[in-house]
Parts: sequence; structure tokens; C-alpha cells
Amino acid sequence: MTQNNFYLELSTKLTDQAIELFWDDKNGDFFDSKRKQGEGLLDLEIKNIADTPNQSVNGVAGLHFIKLGALTSREKYYSSTEKELRGLWWHDN
Repeated sequence: MTQNNFYLELSTKLTDQAIELFWDDKNGDFFDSKRKQGEGLLDLEIKNIADTPNQSVNGVAGLHFIKLGALTSREKYYSSTEKELRGLWWHDN
């Protein structure tokens, strides 16, 4: 671990970009890609909630938001944690 502020600023910048690009406002979790993956019935936005063979972003996003919220004291990361976890719960039920 380092106390170099550059890495904290970079992490918040990348997290904010990920939220802007991949966040599902309707369900409160992340898409793997915002690019359409096919044509016709295969024209889908993909969202994995399980590790298959790559680690699911939705599996680690909640912990990342909690840590970043604690380090920055920014409420938006704490509220994103709750939305993300609710989104995962919705997929399971």
C-alpha cells in the first residue's frame, strides 16, 4: 500500500468513468460492455453476475465502492454500493 495521492485520484477517475460507461441505472449494477454484441435477437448488453471464466465486475464492485468511499468520504460511492448490492439481489430472485 502507498500513501501517494496519485493512485487515489487515479482510482476515483477510473471508477467514475466505469460508472459513466457501464452502470445500469435501471437495475443498479454493471454491464460487461455497453457495446451491442450481435444482431437481431442477439443484440444484447451483456451483464454477468457470476465468475465465468473471468471475474465478474459485479462480484467485486461493492467492496471497491466501500473502500473508495472510506478513503475519499464521498457519499456517492457508499450509495453506489447499496445500489449495486440491490441489483445483484434482484438478479438472484
